[in-house]
Amino acid sequence: MVFDKPAGLLSVPGKTGDDLPTRLTRVTGITPYVVHRLDMDTSGLILYAKTDEAQRELSQHSRRAARRRPTARFSWATCASITPKRA
Repeated sequence: MVFDKPAGLLSVPGKTGDDLPTRLTRVTGITPYVVHRLDMDTSGLILYAKTDEAQRELSQHSRRAARRRPTARFSWATCASITPKRA
């Protein structure tokens, strides 16, 4: 299962209970198995498996593929510069 995770939401179950896996379970009735993580402040596509077996297979495939060919990762950021006023 692929979902578009918004920034500010945990991609793994957390202490507060307000995380993407918990929300998915409430809505779909399926407990998602985490295949990979995204940082809380990061938005983007995230992959979950429907079964423990599928999670193991997807994780192993991902690790094997990463050894053969590194994954390109891109980060986009908005930067602001504050310059002091001249006297």
